[in-house]
Amino acid sequence: MGLQLTILQGFIVHLRLNKNETALLKAKIHLKNVTDFLQDSKVNLILGDLNLDYEKRRENSYQHRRIYDEWLEAITAFDLFQIVKEPTWERIYNNNV
Repeated sequence: MGLQLTILQGFIVHLRLNKNETALLKAKIHLKNVTDFLQDSKVNLILGDLNLDYEKRRENSYQHRRIYDEWLEAITAFDLFQIVKEPTWERIYNNNV
């Protein structure tokens, strides 16, 4: 049994939106590609930065909450889990983090 490696880079940030596309629609297309890969593989290691704010994942006002929910639903379906459970970066804006 071999290990197949998937690297996800910029799950959100690198999604170039065309006219009439939403970030959620584009993320669902990208996520479908990932789940298709997972269905064909027995051992999976997915590495990368999804560019989703882990701290805001449960906030109704978070603009990418639905994308985060889709991601969690998909990885749960494949019995995967997220290792990093804390912010990996922070932005300072008007002296606030």
